[in-house]
Parts: sequence; structure tokens; C-alpha cells
Amino acid sequence: MNLKRYKLSPPARDDFSFDETTFSRVNLIVGDSGTGKSRFVNTIDNFFKQLVGDNKTVVNGLLVTSKLLFPGKWDVDFESNEEVYRYQLEVSQSAKSQQKLSIENEILTHKGEVLFERKKDLIRWKGSPMPKLSSDQTCFALLDDDDILPLRNSMRKVIARRFYDNELRRNFQIGTVVSNTQNAAIPPHIKNIGDLAVEPMDFHNKMYCLNILSPSDYSKVISLIKMAFPIIVDAGIQNLINVLPNFQGALNTHVFCINERGIDQWIATHDLSSGMQKLFLLILDTVLLQEGGILLIDEYENSLGVSAINFLPDLIDNINEKCQFIITSHHPYIINNIPIESWKVFHREGMHVHITDGKDLKEKYSRSRQDHFVQLINDPLYNGAGA
Repeated sequence: MNLKRYKLSPPARDDFSFDETTFSRVNLIVGDSGTGKSRFVNTIDNFFKQLVGDNKTVVNGLLVTSKLLFPGKWDVDFESNEEVYRYQLEVSQSAKSQQKLSIENEILTHKGEVLFERKKDLIRWKGSPMPKLSSDQTCFALLDDDDILPLRNSMRKVIARRFYDNELRRNFQIGTVVSNTQNAAIPPHIKNIGDLAVEPMDFHNKMYCLNILSPSDYSKVISLIKMAFPIIVDAGIQNLINVLPNFQGALNTHVFCINERGIDQWIATHDLSSGMQKLFLLILDTVLLQEGGILLIDEYENSLGVSAINFLPDLIDNINEKCQFIITSHHPYIINNIPIESWKVFHREGMHVHITDGKDLKEKYSRSRQDHFVQLINDPLYNGAGA
């Protein structure tokens, strides 16, 4: 599943609004601080979460599922299994309580045919009326028709990496096991690597499952890790009892470890720098989404060393598959090494964000010998934003 076109009208005048935007496989969002880049990426993540009807998160080691709706009006084109669909959704707040949200209008079309349509309580499926459905979940979440299930499964394949709060600790600390994978091969609901991509499971257990599910992709992850960090000579899943024999509860605990040049022992990834851990996660995400999906990466360069920052363009090139990247960054190397035609330049005036496609800047920037980053930060499109 890839995003082709995205338009969001905010629920209130005092909220950010954004120009309608089209997307390609690689999309680099650039702009001065305060232009709404992170907020924009969050709206995309929230949009897909509310479509599938559940938000799976891990709280204190426990899997928690919650329903989500966000106020706004969306008009979106997306591609699934090489077919393009248009989806429109309007979610409104109750006049009595801003906490109560409900779906007002919803329509899905494919090649000009209306598949489903909802106008308040009236719902039609391929032209035929349906019983009243809950107004706090989308038709995507509620309908189990054979035409809808593949789309819903496709829409789940969206991963947002912001590395806020405890994301790294949850993924790499020893003993955090979300699914029962310590003694089982693979959870039965995981059928392919795309399912594994969005499973709320820690990094160690995802790698363990990947090795069973697709040894070739497991090897691809390790090859990319070694390419990003040449000091690493080997990497793989180890039993924790062999790494930390005195650790209580180590029996049958799967831990991903590395072996560095000049060090004659395995190093568990919970002992690595946060920058290495971040890149390990992004490499795994990218491989797992290679058959189709969206990887949202906000402020990629935060807390990363130079080698890890420089690896992102190589990672995108090495996974030349169907994974779609939507990335925000301020870093000169990233901006200079991702083609201009992949840029989305954000410029804010008041509460509205104007978005300029990089294709419209390519000829202009090619006239100068200055690198693209220098041209960008001196362009009024970049530095003229309101704070």
C-alpha cells in the first residue's frame, strides 16, 4: 500500500491546514522549524490508524488496543495491489463535547465505482443499503467483505518512527516480550513479513520470527547492518543465557547481538548506543515493508552519528522495492543526497502550510553550483515561514 495523494481540511480555523500533496516512493519533507513538518507526518499516521479501527500499543509490557478517531476531513488516493482507490472521510466533534467524535461522511471509490458510502446513519455497499453501523469506526474497520479485507490489511502496513518516550527501551531492553515467541515459532496470525512489520513486538523477537519466516530477509537485515557499521563483523540471534549466563530468567530468551572487530564476545543490542539502535530498527522496518507499506520517519538525524546519518540514502537505494518513505529532515547530507524531485518544501503563513513540490525547483536549483542544502536554506520558500 502506498499513498498517492493527500488532502486534509482541519476541523477548526485555529488549526494547521496544508496544501493538497502528491507522493512518490521517496518523499523528503524539508522546511524551517515551526512549519508543521512533524504535525503533517502525525496526521498521516493518525489517518491510517483510524481507518483500520484499532491502535495496538505496548504499555508496561502489556498489549493495549484502543479505538481512535481524529477530527477533520480527508480526501485521499492510495494504491493497493497496483489498484488506485479514492477515499473520503469526515469526522466531526460533538457540539456538547469535543471528546466525542463521530463519522459524518465516508466514501470509497475504485475506477469510478462507489464501493461503500456513508452519510451519517445511511450506509450503502455497492449501491445496496446496509444496517446501521457504529459511528465511531470506519467502514474499513467494520466491513468484512472480501473486497475490503485485503485493503484493510494493506492499510495496517504503516510504521511511524519518531523515537519519542520509551520506544528504544521497549524494543531493546531484555525481557520485554510482547508475544509468546520465546517458546513458540511464530504467532499464528503472522502470515508474512508485512504482518510482522506492524506487530507490536520488540526488535529481538521480530528478528527471531523473521529468521524462521524468511531466512533470506533475515540475512538481508544483517548485511545492511554490517554495511552501515563496518566495525560489526557478525550479528544474529543468541540465547541470552549464552551472552549473560548470570542473568536471571535468561533461559530461552532470544536476544539479537553483534560481534565487533577486535572484541571476542557477543554484545547484546540493549548495550549499544541509541543511534545504532535507531538505525537497526529502521533497517528492519524497511526490509519488512519491502512488499508494500509506508515508513514515516520524523527527524531522522536526531541522536545519530555521522555514519548512521549518511546511511539513509544507501538504505533507500538498497531496498529498491515497494516500500514508501516519508521523511522529515534538516540535515545537509540528507538534503543533498536525496534528489530534489523527491522534496516537499514546507512554508507556513499563519496557520496555513504551503507545500512546494521539488520537481518545481529542479530547474531553478540546477543553475547554481552551490550545493542544494545551501540553496534551500537561502530560498524564501524555506526561511520565510512564520514562527
